[in-house]
Amino acid sequence: WNDNGYDSLVLDPHAVYRTDFFPGLGWMMDRPMWGEVRDHWAVAFWDEFMRRPDVRRGRHCLRPDISRSYTFGSEGTSAGQFFKQHLSKIKLNDKAVDWSDEDTAYLSSSASFDEWLTAKLRGADRTSLESIDSAVTDAGARERGIRIEYEPQRYTTAAK
Repeated sequence: WNDNGYDSLVLDPHAVYRTDFFPGLGWMMDRPMWGEVRDHWAVAFWDEFMRRPDVRRGRHCLRPDISRSYTFGSEGTSAGQFFKQHLSKIKLNDKAVDWSDEDTAYLSSSASFDEWLTAKLRGADRTSLESIDSAVTDAGARERGIRIEYEPQRYTTAAK
């Protein structure tokens, strides 16, 4: 699941990223992890439970660029909170990927991922907040990647 996986923002069904923030909707865990959490599983808001430091314990998640799961309605524990405005616009992957043929070595550790991501950012087209709209419509720039540089005091503006 990619919380920011709008069709206009995602591109590559082969892309996977490491994150230390539990992505929320659509996830898997292995048997040992389930063994750790099952006896004190949250009654509600399991995504917040999984983000707690005592549960996460410094572990990372892998998340795809294009989501592999889709929330399909306004019913459920969250009573459809943000479904129309946000969740319904998340792109669902429609291309098969044989992960055994993919080079995922860059995901093997934080250091490997940081090195890979740094190289990707250095190779991306540099743009400004003021020019981002034209940059995202440039297919070549989207393929190469787009890097927005801004001053720290403008973070709130950049994040929106």
